[in-house]
Amino acid sequence: MLSDDNPEAAEKITESLAAMEDAWYTGGSVEEGYDYGYNGMLEIAEDNYGFASEYGGPMEMEADRTVSVVHADSDYCAFLITSYYFTGGVHGTYSTEAVCFDSQTGERLTLDSMSSELADRKSGSAGMPRP
Repeated sequence: MLSDDNPEAAEKITESLAAMEDAWYTGGSVEEGYDYGYNGMLEIAEDNYGFASEYGGPMEMEADRTVSVVHADSDYCAFLITSYYFTGGVHGTYSTEAVCFDSQTGERLTLDSMSSELADRKSGSAGMPRP
């Protein structure tokens, strides 16, 4: 992915995605929102195990996480991160999040950085109503 055009940015993006994955599986925190994941699932599984032990029934645990490239060009690249875990009960839990990076710098993009209109609305400048 764009490594021929900008290997430094590609490496930075790869490192950022790897850190997010590591945080999900270890319970570490890369940034706000990434202090959950596999360790949280283990806590839920432990609670479910106590219930299953007391009342009978099977105890199963499953986790899956995938990262898919949904867009990549010289301006930005976008990924979908899909997580699933099952710790017992009637269904598992799914989540999907999008992550975007600047292809030139490797910096993670936020809505604020991608939209001056949104930033103007948040600040109340340019006479725009706040969201």
